[in-house]
Amino acid sequence: MYRIILIFFLFQNISGYSQRIFSASGVAISFLDHNMLSPSYGGIIVRPSINLGFETKQWKRLSLTTVASNFTSGGKGSNKEVSPYYGYNKMLFDNYSIGVTGNYYMVNKKTQFYFGIGPRLDYVRLEGGSYFGSSGNSYDPQFLRKYIFGVSGSIGVNFQLENFILGIKSNYYYRPYLYKKGSEDYSGKAFHYIRDNVFDLQLVFGYTLGKKKAD
Repeated sequence: MYRIILIFFLFQNISGYSQRIFSASGVAISFLDHNMLSPSYGGIIVRPSINLGFETKQWKRLSLTTVASNFTSGGKGSNKEVSPYYGYNKMLFDNYSIGVTGNYYMVNKKTQFYFGIGPRLDYVRLEGGSYFGSSGNSYDPQFLRKYIFGVSGSIGVNFQLENFILGIKSNYYYRPYLYKKGSEDYSGKAFHYIRDNVFDLQLVFGYTLGKKKAD
């Protein structure tokens, strides 16, 4: 409950000083890396992604963005590559995130090129019907639900049309592990781990509060 209250006050504070509000929607592309039994889940998964956020006023080409995101990550095996125990060839994770990104505008006129990086907190939930984990020589169903810290990187371009904004951006969502269990073996790798690789491509629609001043 305290996390929800913290998120609410964070949005209230940022919105009070925001120059820009925006939404972004597109597709998230992901695949999994892990050292568990088959399937490998190395195939690409494509799912929708949605962002809502506020951006502060710029200072010397710098700005700060607070954004809430929802996307699905995961991976799939080939049609012939399924779990020997359950037969599922997809593993999908629902992601609900909030993060803060520092942005630098390389060109800050009506056409605005920028990149950004910053920390992120994710709530990750394994979708029902997917199983992983092990106990001895057999698999156990484990429904992952946890908070994970990560880092987001973004690059994009905005087109300023009076107070309206149209743009294209791509985000990369990094986090060390989705799941890690067990001690380390001689190779230095955890006995069981899952790591996802996620990036997206989005269209941005926004509105600038007040008069936009280009450098």
